[in-house]
Amino acid sequence: MRRLPSVLLCVPLLLLAGRASARADDLEARRSPVVRAVERARPGVVSIRTNEIVRAPRYYDWFFTDGTTVPQEREGALGSGAIFHPAGFVITNAHVISRASKIFVQVTEAEGREYEREARLVAVDLDNDLAILRLVTPDGSAARYPYLTLGRSNDLMIGETVIAIGNPFRLGITVTTGVVSALHRSIRPRSGQETEFRDFVQTDAAINPGNSGGPLFDVTGRWIGVNTAILNRSIGAEGIGFAIPADRVRDMIGRTFKRRLVSGEWPGFELQPGPTGAPVVSEVSTLGPAQEAGLRRGDLVVSLDGHATPTLYDYRVAEVEAPTGKALELKVSREGAGLVDVSVPLASVPVGALAKTRLGFAARDAAAGDLPTLGVAPQGGVVITEVEEGGPADRVLLKAGDVLVGLGKDRVRAMDDLVDVLEMLRPGDVLELRVLRVGTDRVGRTGLRELSGRVEVR
Repeated sequence: MRRLPSVLLCVPLLLLAGRASARADDLEARRSPVVRAVERARPGVVSIRTNEIVRAPRYYDWFFTDGTTVPQEREGALGSGAIFHPAGFVITNAHVISRASKIFVQVTEAEGREYEREARLVAVDLDNDLAILRLVTPDGSAARYPYLTLGRSNDLMIGETVIAIGNPFRLGITVTTGVVSALHRSIRPRSGQETEFRDFVQTDAAINPGNSGGPLFDVTGRWIGVNTAILNRSIGAEGIGFAIPADRVRDMIGRTFKRRLVSGEWPGFELQPGPTGAPVVSEVSTLGPAQEAGLRRGDLVVSLDGHATPTLYDYRVAEVEAPTGKALELKVSREGAGLVDVSVPLASVPVGALAKTRLGFAARDAAAGDLPTLGVAPQGGVVITEVEEGGPADRVLLKAGDVLVGLGKDRVRAMDDLVDVLEMLRPGDVLELRVLRVGTDRVGRTGLRELSGRVEVR
């Protein structure tokens, strides 16, 4: 048998190697900036679904009903979100979870495996249609998740390429592209509606129902906004989509993403952005550890545990990362004293003590079972369980079973909201209480009434 020359045997191998190399080169040539941005961002984008409590007829059999209704849980809203902190904190739209009794988030691992986690609401900002969720592991243990770094939006250019990622119409995570069509748009979701949402980024990237809460990126992969389908949730995309700019998202996180909501630890002081955006101490609670540590109103926080805090957003992220059970090591700039080191211990939040001490009542978060009897669902208010005789609440005729929904100018959805207000009050402050009460009118009809009264804090 004649043997082929070895040179001839090498030719097919060289051709195959050449074709594989050409395919690899072609693949790399097709990896555009959009593809690279999506590859980096995809693991941090999540899908969100909710359950909600509704009133349904009570059937005694298949055909007849007595006209009464009972609460039932059913599938609710669908949306998207993005993980902004590796401990599992998610940003989404407030309208996605506004009626939720349960929240479920679908996460994608780096290798593509998907799994679902239940989530709880940490903070909500209805004025900006934003909410923060925290993923909860089945056993309650800590976990780390792929996350996205929130960018800035103060340099966006009309006409630049943008990328939207979300889960429209339950199709699964979907990528759409477009350009920045306009900046600083103001819209009303429905004709005649009083609520106006301001300062949106307008884009022609397709944003449909289900995209709400998902991230918007620029062509470099920088996270520049949170998409919302608030205008077109019923009619679909028509080349007009809107996103909440990243700078407003950073502001919301700075105002609401507090250590107390995350770990239950309380430093006993409040911050607000100063003239340059840096965090300034606005209040120091008389019941908290910060006062004893020597922190003062007007102190400008320069760093926390060695991390620079040029904005309130940077401070909140550093505060959450601080070790559990240890003091917050602050460096503050104080008028007339220069830089001062202040070590603020962390304490448990005195929720019950604050409500009883300041207003003279005990309370709890509203639960799903309160809907048929008190007309309130979870995150809908705080249920008064006991009123101290002769106390501030008793003097305005508050009683057990009332649902507190507002305190001063602040809405109260849960005990955390109540603490936000109570921890910074001083004796003698006067606030307006707003409550819902189930009552019966003159003809025997039962209904829900909103009542209000002014109460003096003690």
